[in-house]
Order: sequence, then C-alpha cells, then structure tokens
Amino acid sequence: MRIDNTAELNNVSVDLLSRLENGSGGVRLDKLITVLDGLGLKLMIGEADEVARLMHSRIERQEPR
Repeated sequence: MRIDNTAELNNVSVDLLSRLENGSGGVRLDKLITVLDGLGLKLMIGEADEVARLMHSRIERQEPR
C-alpha cells in the first residue's frame, strides 16, 4: 500500500507517516496508536522481562515441532 493511501485510510498526514517510517520523532502517541490500529497492529508496553517472555512464547507457538 502506498503511503498516501495509508495516510488517507487512517486520517493522518503523509508527513506524519513519513516521520514514523523514518524514525524522525515528533509524533503524538494518539496518532501512533491510530496508525497502528489502522494497520492491525498493537503497541505493547510492559516490564522488559515480561514482554520478552511473552514474545518468546509467541515465537515458540509459531515454529513447527
């Protein structure tokens, strides 16, 4: 999907998406969450050890035995 289409679908500017893509900063958290939701993604915030454990658990479930 092109950046202009993604911006339009998520009601954000192309400039905002470009800043996210390039890691330029200056993006409000609510706008980041809007974009993530539009892309079917979620932001996980937690203690580093707990997040690492959850991610490791998900990876193990996806790998064939």
